[in-house]
Amino acid sequence: MAVMVVVWSLNYTIAKIGFGHLRPVALASFRIVVAGLAMMPVAVYCELAGRRQTGASLTGGPRRTWRGDLWTYAYLGFFGIFLNQGSFTLGLSRTSVGHSAIVVATSPILILLAACTQGLERLTRRKVLGLTVAFAGALVLGAGRGWDLRSVGAQGDLLTFGAVISVTIFTMLAKRVARFHDALRLNAYAAIFAGLFALPVAVWQGLELTRAGGWGGIGWQGWAVVGYMGVLSSALCISLYFWVLRSLPPSKLGALSYLQPVVGTPFAALVLGEPLTRDLVAGGMLVLAGVYTIESDTSEVA
Repeated sequence: MAVMVVVWSLNYTIAKIGFGHLRPVALASFRIVVAGLAMMPVAVYCELAGRRQTGASLTGGPRRTWRGDLWTYAYLGFFGIFLNQGSFTLGLSRTSVGHSAIVVATSPILILLAACTQGLERLTRRKVLGLTVAFAGALVLGAGRGWDLRSVGAQGDLLTFGAVISVTIFTMLAKRVARFHDALRLNAYAAIFAGLFALPVAVWQGLELTRAGGWGGIGWQGWAVVGYMGVLSSALCISLYFWVLRSLPPSKLGALSYLQPVVGTPFAALVLGEPLTRDLVAGGMLVLAGVYTIESDTSEVA
């Protein structure tokens, strides 16, 4: 969990650096394709391990992939990697690191509400209080930004919120199947399917770079950003996410999101010189306080 917090928190600033070398659409598609390529050897390993396993394991042990599993891998790859990370990268290109991190920090709220509707968690008074405080923080952020849909920043925040919605859907779907699948296999195939979804976009962006003669301008920094976001932020951390999700309630795992502004925003201010505005600090503190109130609830899981 600590690895996920650090990698995902630094991901904001590293992506901002990448935008100086690649167009946002190119960076988004390249990182997803790289994640799929990185997980291909893992999928082969899982299949070889499954061939040595006799019978099917219902506790997440290795087994061969069934044809019916492919649909599961496909929709998890679409919501958890392709849609989530594509929307996140495009949104970040149009807003600040601080705003993006705060928007992402609202994901535990949506995950909690979704888990309650699915009977996976219980909605208590403490959690309702947390939801109210966090929503107040979102209003402060919106008032400071003005939420003018014509502004680039507001459009970026909305795209980032699309990533929050997709990860909420992904978490609910993954929670229902996680205990029946090996976490490594599940993420390997989800990443491969996500890479296939992103491949046409990546090819299009590659052709654009070829026509513009822009391949040489990417440099080692640009490729390092693609590698970081594809291998560490996507392949490694999503694998850890699947693994932890098997033993934690969805909203507890979602609590990792509220740590990202704490780590990511000061790092962006240090490296990128992004300002820490009053509305960002005040709204962010309210959001974090609300989410902390939710996640510190010790009531029994439904």
